[in-house]
Amino acid sequence: MNIYIYNSRNFDKKAIIPSIFIFPVLAIIAQGHFASFFSVVPTMIFYLILTYRNTIKYLRYWILGVFLSFLEYLPYLISEINNGFYNTKLMFSKGPDTGKIIIAKIQALFLFPTNEMSSHYLRGFNNIIEFWTSAPPYIYGLIFLILNLVFSIYCLINMFYFVFNFRYKGKTDNERTYLEISKFFILSIFITLLCFLIFRFGEGYFHYFYGLFSVCYAPIILFLVQKENFIINTKKIFLLLSIFLILNAAAMFGSIERYVIRFEKDLSLRHSKNIELFLNEHK
Repeated sequence: MNIYIYNSRNFDKKAIIPSIFIFPVLAIIAQGHFASFFSVVPTMIFYLILTYRNTIKYLRYWILGVFLSFLEYLPYLISEINNGFYNTKLMFSKGPDTGKIIIAKIQALFLFPTNEMSSHYLRGFNNIIEFWTSAPPYIYGLIFLILNLVFSIYCLINMFYFVFNFRYKGKTDNERTYLEISKFFILSIFITLLCFLIFRFGEGYFHYFYGLFSVCYAPIILFLVQKENFIINTKKIFLLLSIFLILNAAAMFGSIERYVIRFEKDLSLRHSKNIELFLNEHK
């Protein structure tokens, strides 16, 4: 989900549309997976509380958006009432054992912007190494994974520096917008950890955090926005970046092929056989 966050002191008509449609979009995301109620949804609520001056300014449009999101959930709510809230009870029954503290796998948000392909099956550091080095090893992809990790970490440090430099307000509208999105991203980390801990939702899988997928690119986008003129006006830098992106795209194609062959192909075959057996048994 692309989040439009504004920070203008004046009433901006362009901000009306995102004010209306952000919560309906979040409602769609939440219907994709209930875990969004423990990550992106509470983060948006807390963000609106922290930026209450702008929130109050567009309050009627936010209320309209919440109402529209309620309408999206109305069919599901009616179904739950008829079923005695079966699915809702099942969702909340997935918490960890009493007394056991499990931290949400928030590291997913830092791996999404990289070339890491084994993250969905992450059991530990050895799992990552095995994906890239097991026969036949994919060294080309591993090299670009390392380069991506280094670049992502640098962008992350750059983001923290400018976000917590409270005197810095940004030089352009684009930079100010992505500084706000970066603040939302940082807030999402703490809110997600807190919500998973309070509601004892468990550590979850990486796909639990797909609702925050787009905002986890904020550090990289912020860096590129800040260096936009330098990159475009310096031919050597622009050429090197273009070559890197092309080579990295090739590395990603190879990584996806490796992922499909190692994980999805056999799984799809097993599912197909199970469906075939089920259909044959129920002819």
